[in-house]
Formats: sequence, structure tokens, C-alpha cells
Amino acid sequence: MPAKKEETAKEAKAEVKEKAKEAKAEKKEKEPKTEAKEKKEKPKADDKPKAEKKEKPKEEAAEQKEPVEEPSNEEPTDSLAGSDIDEEYMKSIDTKKLLIDPETYLKHGVHIGLTYRTGNMSKFIYKVRPDRLSIFSLNQIDERIRLAAKFLAQYDKKDVLVIGSRAYARRPVRMFAELTGVNYVSGRFRPGTFTNPREKNYEEPEVVLVADPIADKQAVREAARVGTPLIGVCDSNALTRNIDLIVPLNNKGKHSIALFFWLLTRQYLLEKGELSDASKFDVPVGDFVSQIQPTKRVETLIKTKRKDKFRT
Repeated sequence: MPAKKEETAKEAKAEVKEKAKEAKAEKKEKEPKTEAKEKKEKPKADDKPKAEKKEKPKEEAAEQKEPVEEPSNEEPTDSLAGSDIDEEYMKSIDTKKLLIDPETYLKHGVHIGLTYRTGNMSKFIYKVRPDRLSIFSLNQIDERIRLAAKFLAQYDKKDVLVIGSRAYARRPVRMFAELTGVNYVSGRFRPGTFTNPREKNYEEPEVVLVADPIADKQAVREAARVGTPLIGVCDSNALTRNIDLIVPLNNKGKHSIALFFWLLTRQYLLEKGELSDASKFDVPVGDFVSQIQPTKRVETLIKTKRKDKFRT
């Protein structure tokens, strides 16, 4: 009897184990199906965010590719020429003594300085605009161009050297030299040109004209060191310590600097007696204007400055 009881107990345990195994197997079969369903359902739920992520870069790319409004090539830094010219300023201009009509001066923006002003340049400034730009006296600009031409005409052509390292000054300097026959440096000024006799491009000019004393500071230093008279085309921020004759002018705008050298060429030829009358000078001002175009970065800066013209 005890042996039969033990056998029945073992059989009962075996049945329980088999039932437990079958139950586990059924659970395992059900779980993959539910997990698979969840996995399939999850991507469906995530479909929209993925589509949104793909769309965003396209929108950003479209925004970056939108064309930027570019300022006209005819209006560089001196494009503010005709703005804020009041009647009082126009009345102060002595039109009878000018080398050219005042409208041409104003159109090319020769009278517009910078917001920064040095003490020695303040005597040439007629007024300061509400946006803090300096406005040069047109009478003094015209008078100084005459003086510069007369001063240069006193020297032999081979003893005159004109220097312009700024991009917008290179073509006007070259045109002035070609039409008058003087020497010139258009581009980089090599150190030692005036002070080192061993220098390949060593020169000993009797008079020097620089298109911008700041950009051409090396030439200004060397000319002062050897005692050469110096004429400088100076904007309102110029340091004039070593300049013997100041020509106050907007030397940053390509149209402004072109008009200056065009007038200087004509007046120089008149002073030299090579031109009998100003009307016979048939070279257009456009031939003096630099063909270099501003980069996109500079163009956008110009555009933003035009929009925010008046500062608070």
C-alpha cells in the first residue's frame, strides 16, 4: 500500500509539472505576437515626427537659398550722396569758384565723412548729420584740390610719386599716372622704398601723394623720415601729423575717389600748360572708377546700414 501511494504521488507531481510546462509554452507563444504587434504599432506612431524632422531641414535650406537684396553697383559707400543736404548747406557753396558743378560733387559723395573724427580734421567739417556722419565743406574740398594740383605741377613729373594701396584707389591712381606721366605705386607699398638704397624698387621722389594716409601709413612714415613733402587725401578719421597738405575727402567710396583723381588730373594738366581749357579734357569720370565689386558680406553690411541709418 505505501508503495502504491508513492507512485500515485509521483504521477500527480509529473502531471502538475507537465501542465506547468504547457502553460509556460502557451505564454511564450502569446508574448512574441503581442511584442511584434507593439513593434509594428510603434513605428506607425513615430511616423509623423520622422516626417517632421525631414521637413525642417528643407524649410531651413529654402530660407538660406532665398535671394538677398543686393545694393546697386552704382551706389557703394558714397551712395548716401544726396541725402540730408539742406538748403543752408547748399547756400554755403560758392558755385562760381568750383571746379565742377556742386551736383556732381554731391552725386559722387565726396563730402561724406565717417562717424569718427580726429581733431585736425574738424576744421574741414561743415556739420555732423543726425546719424553722426561728418559732412565736409564743399568749398574747402574744391580749394584743396586746386592747391594739390598747383603744388604737384611745381615738380618734374619724374619726381612725383602717387600711391594708392586701397582696392578702390588703385585704378584712379593708375589712370592719373598714365595721363600725367608721373610715377605711381598701385597696390602694396614695399617697406624701404624711400629709406633703403638696396631695395629693388628704391625711389627718391621730391613729392608724394597718398590716397589714404591710414592704408598707406608705411609710405607716410618713410616720406616723413626722409623729409619728402606729402599730400594726403584724408577722411574724417585721418591722422594728419606728417601730412603737409590735407585734401579733405571721402576716400572710401569708389566714385568719390575716382572723381577726385579725375579732377586732379584735369587741373594738373591745366597747371602744367598741357591742357588749354578744361572743356577739352575728354576722358570720362567712369574710366577712373574701380571695377572691383564688393563681396556679399560687404554688400549685406551696406544694406543693413542703409536700413538703420539713424542711430538712437
